[in-house]
Amino acid sequence: MEIKCPKCSVWTEGHPTNCTACGFDFHAAAQKRAESHPNFSAPGPPKFDFPMLHLNPNDPWHTRAGKRTVHAIQVVVMTFAGGMAWMAYWIAV
Repeated sequence: MEIKCPKCSVWTEGHPTNCTACGFDFHAAAQKRAESHPNFSAPGPPKFDFPMLHLNPNDPWHTRAGKRTVHAIQVVVMTFAGGMAWMAYWIAV
């Protein structure tokens, strides 16, 4: 692996810690870059967070029954919508 020194533009072979020409510290520069961007993370696949009805086990029985019914309807609708989106994707490709 070769590393180009940002200070003097000389290529250094291997896994050096310092530039062979000017003595520039590669690890200190990398650490400084990491500290300047502490919350950086590589982009991953998009996350699809759908708002689902929260089921609280401490609710009265009639409230839980109603919420479970609404929750079941949400799951069925989202499953249907996901299936339609999947079919539309494969038709378009």
